[in-house]
Amino acid sequence: MKNFTTILFSRVENLAAVLNKRRFSGELFFVILLLVTSGLSTNLSGQQCTSGPELLAKWHFDDATQQCNGLTVQKKAYWKPDVPLMTGGNQYCPQFNNGYGQAMLFEKGFGNTNDFQKLQCLAGFWQNSGNKYFTAPGYVPSSPTYNAENPSGNVWIKYNFNPGQAGSLTGFSLNFIQSGYKDGGIISFNKVGISVWRNGVKIYETTMPVTAAHVNNPANPITFTFPNTSQFATDGSSKVDFEIAFALVERNKSLKTGADNYCLFGTAGTAAASISATPATCIPNGAANGSLKINEFTAGERYDYTLGSTYTGSATYATATPIPPNGIITSTLPKVTEPTSYTVRIFRENCYIDQTVTLPPTFCPFSCNWPDASVAANPATCTGLNLNTDANIVLSSIVNMDKVGVSPGKTYTGPAYSGAISLNG
Repeated sequence: MKNFTTILFSRVENLAAVLNKRRFSGELFFVILLLVTSGLSTNLSGQQCTSGPELLAKWHFDDATQQCNGLTVQKKAYWKPDVPLMTGGNQYCPQFNNGYGQAMLFEKGFGNTNDFQKLQCLAGFWQNSGNKYFTAPGYVPSSPTYNAENPSGNVWIKYNFNPGQAGSLTGFSLNFIQSGYKDGGIISFNKVGISVWRNGVKIYETTMPVTAAHVNNPANPITFTFPNTSQFATDGSSKVDFEIAFALVERNKSLKTGADNYCLFGTAGTAAASISATPATCIPNGAANGSLKINEFTAGERYDYTLGSTYTGSATYATATPIPPNGIITSTLPKVTEPTSYTVRIFRENCYIDQTVTLPPTFCPFSCNWPDASVAANPATCTGLNLNTDANIVLSSIVNMDKVGVSPGKTYTGPAYSGAISLNG
């Protein structure tokens, strides 16, 4: 008896392709969410949404106002680096603070001039007995090398951005003071060294020469400009502590020398909203229910978004759409087979920021309403010694099926769906 292979076809596609995709069937699929936040963009008038470079904190030593709310200086701290310098009260005490972060200044280093006698935040520059000048342990004034790691030989400034406060450090300045300096005289120190730590890790160190134009000249401070890199910035998602340390380096002449009007510059503001993307789900025939959501936005902010990694729209605050209370700005994005970027522009009344988010692809399990039927083969009959040509294959209990292909042998070699036999009941 000859063998025949019967292939049952549904309207979906030919079974050869179905069998190839069957390997990926099942209900498990993976979603990879990629969130890429761009830097802060400029606003319509050329300003950033966070404040422009500004004075974050300033210590002005000519003011006698107590700044530290009752802090007590520990005398032993003058000579022992491991002894806390001040106790009690609020240690975050700059004379000026813009309110976005907290700042603290302390010194266990080189001596300073009498301009500092009324200062409450700065300690360790005189011995209490007779205002006697001294040098802190480990600090070598004549050394040509700046020692950033010496806890006693530097003036230390601490500034922290709390969660919800975004910003950056952009620079630091100080005025150089030298007792008895006159034009043409010897400058007591050759240079100033400075270093910056971020959460306890040093990210920057450099020195700057002291020139005659800097000495006793409040109008010409020694100014350090920090690199414009991500290490000096925070998006407000977590607390970030910055520590700035500086010292006078390589003394030429032993005179009372110090610094005045320490100023820390940077940007500060509320943290920018973040964007999250949820891919479309897998339902029969696909879905267009992917969504974009703005998280941690501020009341009154508005939005617009465009396809791609840069914003190409033309909305302004006046024409943009208010962010809905739940933050979901669209829930009709189609499912995609490759990562797809959208850029959301978030408007405040006088500025905006651009955030780019990647909508991940949706990988759906393959499903098919499989064709099915019972197949019976009936051999040909005989008339006398003659074999009739009435052999047939009969299908019954037909389900999800509209065509059939038949070929001789144990392996199907018949036509594909397009050439298969249509069923007529």
